[in-house]
Amino acid sequence: MRAGIGVAPDQPSPAERSAAVKRGTTTGTNARPERKGDRTLLLIEQQGLTNLRVLHGDALDLIMRRLQPGSLREILVFFPDPWPKARHHKRRLVRPEFAAAVVRVLEPEGRLHLATDDREYAQVMREVLEGRPELTCTHDGARVPARPRTRYELAGERAGRHAVDLVYRFAAPSEV
Repeated sequence: MRAGIGVAPDQPSPAERSAAVKRGTTTGTNARPERKGDRTLLLIEQQGLTNLRVLHGDALDLIMRRLQPGSLREILVFFPDPWPKARHHKRRLVRPEFAAAVVRVLEPEGRLHLATDDREYAQVMREVLEGRPELTCTHDGARVPARPRTRYELAGERAGRHAVDLVYRFAAPSEV
């Protein structure tokens, strides 16, 4: 999955670091919203945010190879591509190597929040994450009210699809 990723490693407290995996592409802070991902850059610039970085690249590569162990408090993955055809399942973001990488980069008590409107993919997510004893499911069901609604989600609701939110807490190995 190619993604624009906002990582906030320079915030005052290590407990405030998070990464959000966002579909779309980004091109730079002076970009105009020619593509959907460019709106994110405009918001960052307009709000004067300086405590984050925006990277264009493979989300799995970032989490697996570029982030330091225990460096994030939260990972948000909203509506990743479900790749519904069986021959494309290998392209899905949420798979065992993703779960292993999440466990590596989350700090103790860190949180992984996923949302999808594809019921079959939600089940796959559950099965993959249940394979990690360090992750405890704290929410499995309807949309978490604090999560912002996306345009993709609203379009899905109009088409009769409803989001499933999955939230997991990371317990460090000494806690398991």
